[in-house]
Amino acid sequence: MCTHDDATSTADGAAAPLDRRAFLRNSALFAVGVLVVRAHSKLYAFSLECPHRGRLLEWQPGGSQFYCPRHKARFSTDGANIGGRRTSALDRYALRRDGAKVTVSLDLAFSATDSPAEWNAAALSV
Repeated sequence: MCTHDDATSTADGAAAPLDRRAFLRNSALFAVGVLVVRAHSKLYAFSLECPHRGRLLEWQPGGSQFYCPRHKARFSTDGANIGGRRTSALDRYALRRDGAKVTVSLDLAFSATDSPAEWNAAALSV
């Protein structure tokens, strides 16, 4: 689990990934390649693997986007595909709030293609 305070955003409302120390503290999420991001007053948890071939994504702070260096795919801070190789959005994981704690359900991943309603609902307002 991580608290929603661990996810940060910049002054202009753009997303910033979790502080590396906070992210590494949560070894369960780190071990399976899941990132929790706060963007535009919402929390999202999604896979850090490119849906095309599973390559680990990189954060590009200048463009406020995630990038697949192998296929040139780009993803917004909510996991949506925004360019590059024609691929799907990043799978999102279900989130649950319990007081100040947020739980990521690693057994509930939603595809924007196969489960669009669930994918859209896999976010928490903060």
